[in-house]
Amino acid sequence: MLKEKEEIEKSGTCMTENHMSSDIIGDNIDLSRSPSQMSIEKRRKSWHWFLMVGLQKRVLNPSLDDTAPISDINKVENGTFIPNLDDCSKLDQNFLFHIMNVLVKYVDCLNKYKDCLSKYIPYPHLEELSGKSNFAILDMLDKSENKAEDMISILEHIHENYIPRTNDENPSVIKKKSIWWRCFNQ
Repeated sequence: MLKEKEEIEKSGTCMTENHMSSDIIGDNIDLSRSPSQMSIEKRRKSWHWFLMVGLQKRVLNPSLDDTAPISDINKVENGTFIPNLDDCSKLDQNFLFHIMNVLVKYVDCLNKYKDCLSKYIPYPHLEELSGKSNFAILDMLDKSENKAEDMISILEHIHENYIPRTNDENPSVIKKKSIWWRCFNQ
């Protein structure tokens, strides 16, 4: 991720064949420890961190424009969102897949057909997405995403350190990144 940022800054280009697109994901880690007997010296302690990970995208479609919305949502006809015949057919196939797998799993006399069923619903990028993800741990901050000021600080840190931008007097973003986060409490 950092190497990509440096190369983009040097070349001044946004996306070439050498640069794979990536996302930044984050996990909130909260730990708390309670002593067996509370006292003034022994109190409950809690720690909050935010772990950032750079994740390489495996399926890209450079022909899709992401610089502006496709259309104004207020002008899109409501009928556009109603499933057509092809959508309903695909939904039926997915229902059949799940029903067959549930029956084979829970009905003893059908267990012998387990090997006849596919494990996954086939979709266009199944092979690319079934592999292991390429990732890099970027940073771990002593911040909590549950506090507004910490969340602002996290986003500023990401913007300053991991979003490629030009080196001119008024820097502008070269390539936008999507940011995802999850919360795991222990």
